[in-house]
Amino acid sequence: MSHREIADAERMEQAIILALREILAHQDPERFLVWAREQLPGLLDLGDSDLSLEEEVHVATLLGQAIWNVAPLPNHGFQHLPLAPPDPDAPCVCGSGAPYWSCCGALADVPELPPDLLWELLLDELPRSGLRAALASGAVPSYLLAKIADRWLEEDRPGRAVALLEPLFADLEHLDGRFDAALDALCDAYDRLNHWRKERAFLEHIARDGPRDLKAAAWRRRCTQCIDEGDFAQAQDAFAQAQRNAPESPRTALLEVTLLAAERKDAIAALRAHFWRRKLERVGFSDEPFMSFLADAATDPQAALVASQADTLDPPLVQLRAWVAAVDGRTLPTYELEPFQEIPEAAPPGLFQSCACE
Repeated sequence: MSHREIADAERMEQAIILALREILAHQDPERFLVWAREQLPGLLDLGDSDLSLEEEVHVATLLGQAIWNVAPLPNHGFQHLPLAPPDPDAPCVCGSGAPYWSCCGALADVPELPPDLLWELLLDELPRSGLRAALASGAVPSYLLAKIADRWLEEDRPGRAVALLEPLFADLEHLDGRFDAALDALCDAYDRLNHWRKERAFLEHIARDGPRDLKAAAWRRRCTQCIDEGDFAQAQDAFAQAQRNAPESPRTALLEVTLLAAERKDAIAALRAHFWRRKLERVGFSDEPFMSFLADAATDPQAALVASQADTLDPPLVQLRAWVAAVDGRTLPTYELEPFQEIPEAAPPGLFQSCACE
């Protein structure tokens, strides 16, 4: 993606977030469409496009309809209430007064937004009471329960996270790679509760019976545990299993470089980081945040490893590591040997003056 495309995507996401906040505040379709016509052109920077002012309003109206149609509404059990298709001969919803068929209806259809996109953004906007209501509705996409669990972990409520996520893995047949985050969140909750036996049994169950994507996730988790324990032989075995189940995954790439750096195999880690960076760029991952880790690791795997863990390390350790790196880069002073001069065993008379004490 070009820088312009990335900026456009970021503007679109921010516009949808603000639209969702407007919907949550009033849950009124007519009021929301007025907001969309007034606000979306500026939020999406449509003034820099080749559209006329009238066309900007048309685009904003159609996009507003698309957002409303998939927005979960708290007042309606977090269900969607799509707008009825406009009558072709009725006045256009954009307010132009022209028949719909010759106004917004003449434009190309707006691509349908995936409902899960709105749910993912909604879960970041809801207060605690809203999360409880959303859970009670049963409408939250199951793989997005991981986002709620993460919030509870931030609030230091790991027991609730376990109670929420454990039932997801009772039936592995209907799970896929989207549940990676739920697996990690559940393991994080087990760690907080010091339930290491339960976590080990859970990972073994997923690695043995889960779908391929989740098997890879379980082995990756096991590999990182072995790295933390300093058991690099077991870590290598776990990594091999993860790679077997997801050989092209970016997460597998990051894990390989991390493992090599943890083993202090810096030359190999740098080469593999360079290899993975080039490979992932070719398949469209050039602007993903993890690519900066690979770029740094291709130059200095140890520095990249520390930087990637900075949020979880104690600040004094990060500062100490930075100090060591700074000292290591300094030029040492030049030392020379001086001839040793022996001190006489007995000082000659008069060498020291006596002191008379009163």
